[in-house]
Order: sequence, then C-alpha cells, then structure tokens
Amino acid sequence: MAEHTHFQKEKGAIDALIADGYKIASISDHLNGSTVLFTKAGTTKTFLAANANARKYASTLFCKGQAGQTVTSQGGNAHEHQ
Repeated sequence: MAEHTHFQKEKGAIDALIADGYKIASISDHLNGSTVLFTKAGTTKTFLAANANARKYASTLFCKGQAGQTVTSQGGNAHEHQ
C-alpha cells in the first residue's frame, strides 16, 4: 500500500506541473530514479521520480508529447488531446 501512496504523490506532483503549463523537456535515468526536466517560457524545474510507476508515467507523457500530441492534466489525471 505504501508503494501506491508514493506513486500517487509523485504522479500528483507531475500532474500539477503539467497543469501549470510546464512541458517535459527531458528525462535522465540514474540509480536514484529519473530526473524529469520541465520547461515553461524559459523557466525550468526538475523533479526526481523515484517510484518505478511514476517514472513510467512521466516517460509515457514525454513520449506522447514527442509524438505531437498535446498532454494536459485535469483533476489529477493526464489526458491527451489531438
């Protein structure tokens, strides 16, 4: 149960940044998890995704964005719009 709570916390932080207009610019994997770089109008923020499911979630959002789909977040869930 604690693992799912950790995932929900990290997913919520990722969704909050996306809802605030940030886009995922890059993801770097390392032994402590993944560093996710967010950008918005020349501003950057980094987020450490330590939970495996949160890393997969961020990677999925990043790949969808690279495929030309706009990814937004509403109500704590990411939604894609074409």
